[in-house]
Amino acid sequence: MLTKHNLLISTAFAISLLTTSAFADSNSVYITQSGSGGTAGISQTGSGNNVGTPSDSFQQNGTSNSLSVTQNGTSNSVTTGGGWGVQNGTGNSATIVQTQLGEVANLNQDGTGNTAGINQSNGEGIGLNQASITQTSTSSNSIASITQNGSDPVDFDAGDMPSTASITQSGDHDQAYIAQNIAESTATVNQSGDYDYASITQGPGGDEGVATITQSGDNDTASIIQNGESDTALINQSGNGNTAGIAQYGFADNATIDQSGNNNNASVTQNGSFNVSNVSQPGNGNSLTIVQN
Repeated sequence: MLTKHNLLISTAFAISLLTTSAFADSNSVYITQSGSGGTAGISQTGSGNNVGTPSDSFQQNGTSNSLSVTQNGTSNSVTTGGGWGVQNGTGNSATIVQTQLGEVANLNQDGTGNTAGINQSNGEGIGLNQASITQTSTSSNSIASITQNGSDPVDFDAGDMPSTASITQSGDHDQAYIAQNIAESTATVNQSGDYDYASITQGPGGDEGVATITQSGDNDTASIIQNGESDTALINQSGNGNTAGIAQYGFADNATIDQSGNNNNASVTQNGSFNVSNVSQPGNGNSLTIVQN
């Protein structure tokens, strides 16, 4: 028989810590934190669990708040009717949506004016997804978004590793977007510069893709698209005003773009198998296009 438990917690301290766990079905947790330095950790196992509802939402009011949510089961949500977790204070916002099995989301914000979103939806899948977003206190007015869509269980073996996505931002006015619909893959974005843009898309075909974008310069743009199998892509931008793009659709392709100069443009497209491209642009104002079939 299903059991239902409701938990309402309100804290108002300069520094507050809240941890709650639920192991049955149809649990609900409503939390309000006021003050600064608030930390909330919520763990739910089962089905039909909620962290907040439209009338009693998850709220953190103050500055330098952090949120960690782990949900294992089916039909779980972070605030019913939209899946919104809310942080009020220095302009922080947190969004987590989870709709299937085995998904884990960790989101931490202690900066100002930041927006972060995690959306994991596995459909018929077994939920082998993990996602994390970190925005440090030096990050301001940055945007981070992660979307991972699973597939049917027949696409997974018992020994498969999770698909993981991670965004770390410590610069200002950065934007990072990751979308994965692929098994056993890894996507990572690290942004420490200002006004940078990064986008990674993997799937829906193939598996075991690895994509990494690191931006320590300013006003850089980077994009990686992988729809093959066992492909690896790396973009490193330490200069300013650079643009880089990698698109791979084959098997076991490998591409690297390193831009330490300024105002460079590099594009790599690989459609075949076992292709390798290494691009280095230490100078300024260079442009290069590589296509391998």
